[in-house]
Amino acid sequence: MRLPVVLLLLICLLVSSCNSCKNKNCLNGAQCVEGKCQCANQYAGVDCEINLCDSVDCHNGGNCFNGTCACASGFEGSRCDSIISYKFEGSYSCFDSCSSATTNIDITAYGAVSEHEILINTIRGEDPLCSVTGYFMTIPNQTLLNGDIVSGSGQLSLDRKVFSITMTIDPYGAAAPYNCGYRLTRL
Repeated sequence: MRLPVVLLLLICLLVSSCNSCKNKNCLNGAQCVEGKCQCANQYAGVDCEINLCDSVDCHNGGNCFNGTCACASGFEGSRCDSIISYKFEGSYSCFDSCSSATTNIDITAYGAVSEHEILINTIRGEDPLCSVTGYFMTIPNQTLLNGDIVSGSGQLSLDRKVFSITMTIDPYGAAAPYNCGYRLTRL
């Protein structure tokens, strides 16, 4: 007598767990698994009724994914409303390791032309154009007005106060290129 009752209970449990999704109304492409909705990307809630991107406003070509903006190239911030190059902009005191001299220089962001470019005003008496990504800067190979060929790279500190640059200079008419380091401290 006991065995048939146990079997009957076991069958009832199996049948009810198999049908736990029968009356479940999962929305927005969700799948019901063991009575619970497993939401597709960008949706949440008991029945996946909440679109995580409904209240997210991404700017400048950014796209919302799971409630967070994925910014287009050249932009950053929670809403993609900051141009990457603007964080480099400002006046700096510049120490030049090659000449052991300290001068004041300005960095101009060219956000109106390209969100990726900055102009370092009067470093080595010239204005090299640089490209930026995040907190990093690259000086692509370029010939300055005096004929020198320069290239290099740099990094802005996370607190945006110190900018370190290493530049290779291939002087016009000289035998060998050399490297100089620059430490820029925001004024």
